[in-house]
Amino acid sequence: VGIQGLQRSTDRFLEARHFSAVGMSSSSQTRDFQLSKLEAVFGDLGQTGVSDALAKIQDAFTKVSANPSDQAARQAVLDSLEGFSNRVRDTANYIAQQRSDTLTEMQSVVGNVNQRAGEIASLNREIIQAEAQGKDAADLKDKRNQVLLGLAPLVDLNGVEGADGGMLVQAAGATLVEGATARQLSVSLGTNGEARIRVQRSDGASATDITNGLSGGKLAGLKEARDVDLAQVAA
Repeated sequence: VGIQGLQRSTDRFLEARHFSAVGMSSSSQTRDFQLSKLEAVFGDLGQTGVSDALAKIQDAFTKVSANPSDQAARQAVLDSLEGFSNRVRDTANYIAQQRSDTLTEMQSVVGNVNQRAGEIASLNREIIQAEAQGKDAADLKDKRNQVLLGLAPLVDLNGVEGADGGMLVQAAGATLVEGATARQLSVSLGTNGEARIRVQRSDGASATDITNGLSGGKLAGLKEARDVDLAQVAA
């Protein structure tokens, strides 16, 4: 391969593998972090978890069974049952709030993705113009690659550079950037209460739902944590 000046030659296969690895790692770490927030609720940290409330019920019944006529022991049973009921209610509220917070975080991630997609589209425009004029676009391509590296932890992506120097970027299998045009992602709630991620279409038609195509990145981790893990715990 001949190289003139600072013109870069990149192994696209290795780059794609790198983007995929970064995305999967980010998704896993994000999901694990969200689940770790539940440990204090269901565990015994600070004796405030659900398991602690269940242990108090068991202890209260053990004591009252040994002396059924003991009014204090009988009251302890009632108190433990009320405490468990309150704990379950508080836990349900906590999970509902965490799902709401996760949706807000997903919206923030989508905003970040859209910003970076816009930067890539802008750099594509400059690169295409530079190469059309026979100029060296190596520095611009390096900048674009840095933006891609910042995008990879957010959503699973694939990038293919065209003959004109512009890069086609796909997220979850859908086109996010094509030439100097960036398409916007959005997140909203579906009729079942689950988060849906969509990408606008270039023809102006209804946005395409790409939720089921998410396989990596922070966005996928948040989606899985909210609508699979937290939803199952709340059920």
